[in-house]
Amino acid sequence: MVNGVNVGGTPVCWVSTQTQFAGLYPGCVPTNIVDPNGPSVASFNYLRHETFWSLKQKLDNVGVSIGGGLWGIGLPAGEIRANLSADARWATYDMISNALPTEFVNCTGLRMCLANGGAPVRWVQNTNAPVSARNDVVEVALEVNVPLLKDIPMVRELSTNWAGRYTKYSSFSAVESWKGGLDWHLNNSIRFRGTLSQDIRAPNLNDLYQPPGVGSTNFSDLLTNTSNTTRQVSRGNPDLTPEKARSVTVGLVLTPSFLPAFSFSVDYFETKLTDAIITIGYGNVQNLCMASAPNYDSPFCSLAIRPITNPSDANYRTAANFPLEIRNSPLNAARQETHGFDFQLNYVWDMWSGHFSFRHLATYQPLNETVNLPGQFPTWAVAPDLRQTTFLSYQKGDWSLSLQNQWLGKVSLANSDNAVNGGSTNPTGTQNYVEPKLPSFNVLDVTLSKTFHLESGGNTEAFLTVSNIANERAPLYGSNSGLPGLFYPTQPYHDDTGRFFTAGVRISF
Repeated sequence: MVNGVNVGGTPVCWVSTQTQFAGLYPGCVPTNIVDPNGPSVASFNYLRHETFWSLKQKLDNVGVSIGGGLWGIGLPAGEIRANLSADARWATYDMISNALPTEFVNCTGLRMCLANGGAPVRWVQNTNAPVSARNDVVEVALEVNVPLLKDIPMVRELSTNWAGRYTKYSSFSAVESWKGGLDWHLNNSIRFRGTLSQDIRAPNLNDLYQPPGVGSTNFSDLLTNTSNTTRQVSRGNPDLTPEKARSVTVGLVLTPSFLPAFSFSVDYFETKLTDAIITIGYGNVQNLCMASAPNYDSPFCSLAIRPITNPSDANYRTAANFPLEIRNSPLNAARQETHGFDFQLNYVWDMWSGHFSFRHLATYQPLNETVNLPGQFPTWAVAPDLRQTTFLSYQKGDWSLSLQNQWLGKVSLANSDNAVNGGSTNPTGTQNYVEPKLPSFNVLDVTLSKTFHLESGGNTEAFLTVSNIANERAPLYGSNSGLPGLFYPTQPYHDDTGRFFTAGVRISF
């Protein structure tokens, strides 16, 4: 008996025994999960459905440029040179799908409905919403190099360089970027250089139009003081604007005449990035939305979709205004700041009947912090403050030996109450490390090569490279996901590939 109906010991659909709902599901066949032979073919086919999606992105581009001297126009120091360019791009983003992630099960008369009357998502994997979007871009850029002074006391050569770019997007307003630079050769041995620029990075089509993905979540809403189940939607944001960066570099280059074939340079760099794009969920920014009361006009409030949109409505803060859905969506909310120094040293000389070449690159970057949300404390990149790469090669006749050494300095992981990183203190750190520093890391690569001259006039070079010859292992550090939660840092800094060999032959004609 099922609800007073005699089914004779044969499994039947529960809904078929409900007079008021039986007509909604004619011919219902039960899925018998107890039968060792499995469910019937009919019920299996009803449950089984093939889903697929396909994304096609296309970019068409055309550009033109013209440059050179301005027909003798210039100053006593030399001719003014310029370059004018134009570029047009047409980008399309087309997603097709046979099953929608926003499709929910019709739970009428079914016991699978959620207790609060909601419905589960019909498809649980391999679905995407159809999207057809495009972004057309037109750019015009002008660069001008103006020689100002030449061959006077304290100035062997002084020039300035200016560039500007106007970019018009079909998906948002036009933006301008620019750069100004100064190049001052004090004499043949000392040179100063510097640039100031404003740059942009436009959101791509996926940032703007990423298809929505839907799930269910339990949510405690601060506005209505209500807890319930609602839909959680992840999607793009067509209201994004370009990221903006202001950068400055100042440098010195030394090429002393008393040491031929030697050069040394040092450059200071600083970049401040604003309106950086970051994906944010409403559950993480409720307080920021609430802080914008009584108008609730914070951009973070847009991540909660409510039935009542007018804050002046008497029911705006009641349970009747519990969110219909909350969103995870990209916003122009983050900012990033970095500064440091780049060093470069070059020297070549002859010795031991051969030719030596030495090059050393180093970067000291004490600050690389990101503030993901207004009012939050910065987070710091897991990256060494000091990075150095050294190249040394020796060539004698047809033989050559090359060494490349990469050295990464220590990395500070501490962000506890007394942690200081990049000159900033985080008084509310939530992660403590037993070992608060990653040790330094050093990798040496060696290449040996021999050139053979062909009778036809070409050359063949045979080479053997041993990468990470000492088989150094990258340092482990703990993740935030729990214990043991240890993993190796990945590129672009620490590489845990280990020792490996590469042998080959290059032929040139």
